[in-house]
Amino acid sequence: MTHEKPINVWDEYLPDVQLGINTTVHAITKKSPTKLLFGHRITNPSEGILNDIIKDVNENEVAPNLNTIRQGAKLLIDKQQHKYKERSETRVKNNIALKVGDLVF
Repeated sequence: MTHEKPINVWDEYLPDVQLGINTTVHAITKKSPTKLLFGHRITNPSEGILNDIIKDVNENEVAPNLNTIRQGAKLLIDKQQHKYKERSETRVKNNIALKVGDLVF
């Protein structure tokens, strides 16, 4: 992406931004959204394999592998959620009695 274009053509950047979002590996799942959705890693728009991937998914050719990938991601997400919950619970103070007019900050 370059900044040579006028600001009023921002929508021309959307395909590149979307590709970046869809192909970036997530810190928790260790997989990109395209890997979790299709079971394949897409690195650039010129690969032109999206229709083939969708066809494979629809014909259940990648379903067993895809289910394994998704289950692995789910386990990692659940593990991280548990960590977040524990961390949150250690920081939460016990019930604090507040009255109308008390300053809270």
